[in-house]
Amino acid sequence: MTLDPRNHEAWINRGVLYHRFLGQRDEAANSYRRALEIDPGNGAANFNYGMLLVESGRRDEEVRRHIVVACDAGIAAACDVLKRSRRAQ
Repeated sequence: MTLDPRNHEAWINRGVLYHRFLGQRDEAANSYRRALEIDPGNGAANFNYGMLLVESGRRDEEVRRHIVVACDAGIAAACDVLKRSRRAQ
């Protein structure tokens, strides 16, 4: 399969494939980061990358920033993550 290097949605989809279906976190992270290079404010790319970081054990400001951007972009699941993290504090 040939991937258009400028198509952020293709990179997100590639990331989801590697992340959710193949369990290859490094490839997923590379794909999400590439999508974010193309479209830094993309809600889906920020949410998926942020959740990949959480699943890898990260709980730092970078993770929060990705989830906040996703929530601001209208990703309801990201807003739910933020609400749960505020209640846990």
